[in-house]
Amino acid sequence: MWLFKNDRFTIYQLVDGKYQVSENSRYFPNLSLQQTIDLCVATAKTKGTGIAISELRRSVSNIAIY
Repeated sequence: MWLFKNDRFTIYQLVDGKYQVSENSRYFPNLSLQQTIDLCVATAKTKGTGIAISELRRSVSNIAIY
């Protein structure tokens, strides 16, 4: 589960029936999600939400998931 609240992004993973904070996402293990989200939020504030979403999609689509 990903949670973005009060300008803070947190990743949780279900482990033995309980959610625990995790540094990485199981779906994007090779992507620094905190850095990516920070950049997306900054882009949204300066260039607008549409551009931020387009750039986010472009950066995520370049990642191969195995």
